[in-house]
Amino acid sequence: MNKQKKFYKAMQDGLTELGVVDSVKSSYPQQIQTKYGTLFIHVETEMSSSKIYTCFTRFEDVEKAKEYVDCNIYSGKWNFHLWVKDNKPEEIAKIILDRIRKVT
Repeated sequence: MNKQKKFYKAMQDGLTELGVVDSVKSSYPQQIQTKYGTLFIHVETEMSSSKIYTCFTRFEDVEKAKEYVDCNIYSGKWNFHLWVKDNKPEEIAKIILDRIRKVT
């Protein structure tokens, strides 16, 4: 299994534990309820040769989220593009999941 697939699997396992469900938005296939409203989620799977791991998220209630989260104040986007030394996908997934967990 390549590293991007390991990242995707680790993200999906963690999101499942957090209670993620299927989304109504086609560009964000998953969603989760947070303290600041619905958070739409798309874990990138197409970057098979990249060492950068990406999870795109966007808050539905931008006005509420922007008061508490460092998201885009206009769109509610709260994206994660991470790379760490030694390129361990499970560790990167944990970093992202911990940030999402803090808002749930």
